[in-house]
Amino acid sequence: MRWYLLQHLLGASTNTAAAAVSRLDNTTCLLLRHQKYCTSGNQFDYDAATSKYRKLLKPREHFNFAKDVVGHWASVKPNHPAVYLTDGSKQTVVSYSELYQEAQALATALSDPVAPRCALVILPKVPEWWVLNVALSWCGTIFSAGTTLLTPGDIRHRLVESKADCLVCDAAMAAALHTLTQSLPRRIVVTDNNQHVGEGWISYQDVLKLSNGKAVKPCVLTKGDTIAQLFFTSGTTGKPKMVPHTQANYGIGHIVTARYWLDLTEEDMLWNISDTGWAKTAWSSLYVPLMTGATAFVHQMPRFDGAEVLRTLSEHPVTVLCAPPTVYRALLQYDLSRHTFPALRHCVSAGEPLNPQAMQLWTQYTGD
Repeated sequence: MRWYLLQHLLGASTNTAAAAVSRLDNTTCLLLRHQKYCTSGNQFDYDAATSKYRKLLKPREHFNFAKDVVGHWASVKPNHPAVYLTDGSKQTVVSYSELYQEAQALATALSDPVAPRCALVILPKVPEWWVLNVALSWCGTIFSAGTTLLTPGDIRHRLVESKADCLVCDAAMAAALHTLTQSLPRRIVVTDNNQHVGEGWISYQDVLKLSNGKAVKPCVLTKGDTIAQLFFTSGTTGKPKMVPHTQANYGIGHIVTARYWLDLTEEDMLWNISDTGWAKTAWSSLYVPLMTGATAFVHQMPRFDGAEVLRTLSEHPVTVLCAPPTVYRALLQYDLSRHTFPALRHCVSAGEPLNPQAMQLWTQYTGD
């Protein structure tokens, strides 16, 4: 197992990279030297670090993540798991072909007569979240994710600022937002077991049925700079502000994240411990695994449970783990000698510093 903690160093500007490298310790430079980006004197070679992937990031006039990436893997390895979900007892596996076909059906239904401009999607970790991402990309619709912890006031602000004309949420959220969202043209509820939905809402399954008997709607010819994802800042100072990301800078740009940070291959299963409302889930649970033909592992635990995380790593073939430092510190409170992690080979962290002692102790029990 290897540690890589420099999430975006290789994609930083020269000045930013130089400033960051000036603070690197010997251990970090050894990690970079493994990638042949640090000399024996711990001098960072920025040109060498960036030359390998500059061609990969060459701008394209037209690009659509759903068609050009997910469609590719659905054709090349249709039965390979794209998303592997567990609630701790049962598993749900969605193959690349299943993901692609359901997304095409959903996009066809949503495009009749006209696809939404922007959809605010507030869902827990359910398979529909991945299908919606691919389907809305196919439609050229902006996907704006929101955490299930948002208040009605938070949601009102996002709807107004984004000019969203579609809302997708679960039944509990729909009940709380019924009055607030009455003016929206489309309100979709993801429910279980054909649960009744309120007036003015339509269930996800009923939306899918609208595509029955219809030819698949052609993918929208989006440009590389077409907005694909729209996030909001945390609002630490003032109201949360919109942060857009394009088809290319997420759908192509994160190849750097996949190859140089997460070390991902087609055979890997990546577990990113993050909520669906955050940009981190878009990076490491959607774009990165799908662009590499890997599998996104998802645990649907409603709240963090360290014992369950350790049990899951022991019992499921997770090869790459991405988690915030607080998770690693919490896991180290358990007796790790009682666990084995046969598949785990690579761990990363981001968001805040993780002290060397914690890294060393985690490595001691997980192997290297």
